[in-house]
Amino acid sequence: MVIVLDTNVFQEDYSLRSSRFEILFDYVSKTEARFAMPKIVADELRANFRRELQSRFHKWVRARQQLGGLGIEIEIPSVELDPDEASDKFVARVLHKLGVSEERIVPYGEDYLEDVVQRAIQRRPPCTDRGEEMRDALLWKAALDIARSSGESVVLISKNTKQFAGENQELHSALREEARAEGLEVIYLPSLEEFARLHATSIAFITREWLQEEIGGDGVFESAIDGIIYSADHIAKRSPRFNERVLGGYFIESGYAELDEFYVYEMSSGEFRIESTWIGSAEVEYNIEVEADDPWDWDTEIDSDYRYYPGPRYPDRNRKRKILELDITIRVEAVIKDEGVESWEMIESLADLS
Repeated sequence: MVIVLDTNVFQEDYSLRSSRFEILFDYVSKTEARFAMPKIVADELRANFRRELQSRFHKWVRARQQLGGLGIEIEIPSVELDPDEASDKFVARVLHKLGVSEERIVPYGEDYLEDVVQRAIQRRPPCTDRGEEMRDALLWKAALDIARSSGESVVLISKNTKQFAGENQELHSALREEARAEGLEVIYLPSLEEFARLHATSIAFITREWLQEEIGGDGVFESAIDGIIYSADHIAKRSPRFNERVLGGYFIESGYAELDEFYVYEMSSGEFRIESTWIGSAEVEYNIEVEADDPWDWDTEIDSDYRYYPGPRYPDRNRKRKILELDITIRVEAVIKDEGVESWEMIESLADLS
């Protein structure tokens, strides 16, 4: 098996130290699987890292200037940044981690240009109906070349589901038939999470009931509070009523989270890694200011969107508390040793209107 990672997979964690990367590297270390790096990924990774590095560096410089503007004297050593050198070193570190030498980067084939242009013109996958995503076509061509030269199956991991996936998040039927016509096998996965799920292990003592007791929904919900409030702020400001102004002051009135699904991966060290998904709901209250043509109406009529009406009255405004009912999804990673949870952390929280 040869594993090909798209650029967007690396961008999730430039350090390559997340639990999902650890599981991937562990799998490769105990199997005959190996990595391959297409030139389109190496080039794009270098360019994207350079942009991200410059963006973060400029934010750091601005922060220094803002501290100086407050009259705060802090000795901060000056830093000289060479974006090109740093980007080259980053790509070299990635290649070393993957066990791929610079010489083994899969180059662009001589026939790539004509084929990619024809795919865009004819709207053939992975190009879309708009004739876009030519870089995905380059990645696909490289994946086929790797399958041909190695004689092995290729696992392509990319978050670009619109370009590569068909039904059930599997490889698009047109791409699958294209590979099969040459006797090649390309397996598509949309994320490192799906790779770990595919190679999950069934462990007798790790059950739904055991995991709920060891971690607990209350603790999971509390770990996601900051993320829930952040989402609530985004949702409230995204679509306020025409006469409302969002003031903030978010407060979670109630909420819960319960285990939905999980998978277990056994590491070479003997410990287990668990990724679990918890779902639930939350009621979030916040302050708004309402402009009304007749302020007296707000004292005599009750609007179901508003919980209660504290605060001073103004000639043409009222300050009130409003409530959002949100559906939440929380993803948690846990490390299991000696049949107990050694540690766990919330890695993602999502919220949207119920």
